Amino acid sequence: MMLTYAGIDDKAGEFVAKRYQQPDGAITVYVDGDNVDPYFSIKALLAAHAHGLDIRRSAEAWIEWLIPKQLSDGRFERYCRQPGETWQRCAPADADDALLALWLELLHALSPDNGLPARWRQSATRAEKHLSTLLDRELGVYRVSQEQPIALLMDNVEVYAALAAVARHQKRFGLHAKSRKTAVKAKNLRRAIDRVFWQSNLRMYRASLHEEPVDRFYPDIVAQIYPWLAGMNTPAGNKLKEYMRWREQYAQDWLTLELDEFPWGLVALASLKFHDRETALRWFESVSPLRHSHRWNILEEAAYQVIAFDLCCRSVSYFGAHMLREES
Repeated sequence: MMLTYAGIDDKAGEFVAKRYQQPDGAITVYVDGDNVDPYFSIKALLAAHAHGLDIRRSAEAWIEWLIPKQLSDGRFERYCRQPGETWQRCAPADADDALLALWLELLHALSPDNGLPARWRQSATRAEKHLSTLLDRELGVYRVSQEQPIALLMDNVEVYAALAAVARHQKRFGLHAKSRKTAVKAKNLRRAIDRVFWQSNLRMYRASLHEEPVDRFYPDIVAQIYPWLAGMNTPAGNKLKEYMRWREQYAQDWLTLELDEFPWGLVALASLKFHDRETALRWFESVSPLRHSHRWNILEEAAYQVIAFDLCCRSVSYFGAHMLREES
């Protein structure tokens, strides 16, 4: 007899992007979609991977689909297609800095202990070279793109987390000198993030270096969870206490699902990181009717599958048998 979480019938522990991943390996933003934004696809895969789901089958197909589309300068774009036609470039990437960093992290995470396969290594070299051009040497943080020379907290946290992960993988590959160099880059960026974005009078980060802080759910309030997801300590001190303060102020409004078009499953993943399964469960139950709707994207799907796996396979006694169904 096997227990599975209601609404999840996929192989336990594996991230399955069905209705998002096409037979050619492309992963669309929306269910049964015709638009690919590589940032969302990679972010979803890495979120699932970080929380223990097996992404290899989906990720390897995705990597093989995306590598041929990389531009000679290392960047990626967004892609669209009409029914029955091939994928075409249709828009620039929303944020080159975060996208390239996440791509590097994914390639390194999926590589064996002897290092990146040759084709992946060539792609990583191009991506790393372009990412380096986006570093503001004076401020120590990364700009979104050459066309959008603005610095965003969330992007820089993602770059930091990716660099730190890449350094760990390079050490795993036996590339110790390269690992130390990458780790220094991550450490320097980590310090710059606090110096550039932290507002001590408000005990919070500013979401953008180029906009006055506003108490909007996105990006201002959501931005505060990104350092926690990346495992960062903030100048405010104890992360758990700061998360509890955030939850007290904002969680109820977030759980109404009325503050933004999307339900922000990344916040629920932050709750899991702090072992706050009660809040994660509340999100899970609230968003279930939205699954695969116009308010749902591949990143929400990844968060949903992570939490479903946590509920069904890690916390049965905590949540109780009423959350489960039996299959013989």
